Amino acid sequence: MGKSNRQPGQPPSNRYPGRNQPGRKQMPERSRGQQTRLWILSLCGAVPGAIVVSLTQSFWTGAAVFLGVVIVLGFILYQYEKRKQQ
Repeated sequence: MGKSNRQPGQPPSNRYPGRNQPGRKQMPERSRGQQTRLWILSLCGAVPGAIVVSLTQSFWTGAAVFLGVVIVLGFILYQYEKRKQQ
């Protein structure tokens, strides 16, 4: 296979800069209110999805309901966050 040009005792070269670097997180910091709204969004999608699964005994129907609710409410939340930043 390929030979390494690295001498023994040398640290490995940083082939992919920015990856696995100590320091700040890659994701931007979210406010506590924004984080709370995202948790509420997921809960609002999970509850109807779980109810549909329990009533129909069909995972795929419940998953479709979950995705539908999250897409609709997520778009509304996106518009709210966008308007709030302005």
